[in-house]
Amino acid sequence: MDPKEVAPKPIKKANKIYRKELALALLLLTASVRSLLSAQGVHFYFLLFQGVTFLLVGLDLIG
Repeated sequence: MDPKEVAPKPIKKANKIYRKELALALLLLTASVRSLLSAQGVHFYFLLFQGVTFLLVGLDLIG
């Protein structure tokens, strides 16, 4: 192996941002806060977990 040859540096993958998923995450998280603050807090957990999931997908942290 020639000493001048250097192994190529690994290319770091840039995270994409998915705007539609982020918009839906914002909508779901807002709905979960409203559900928590209202007397009908039954849907809070469902909306919260869905909102967090869409936020993670929208920021390309899951894939």
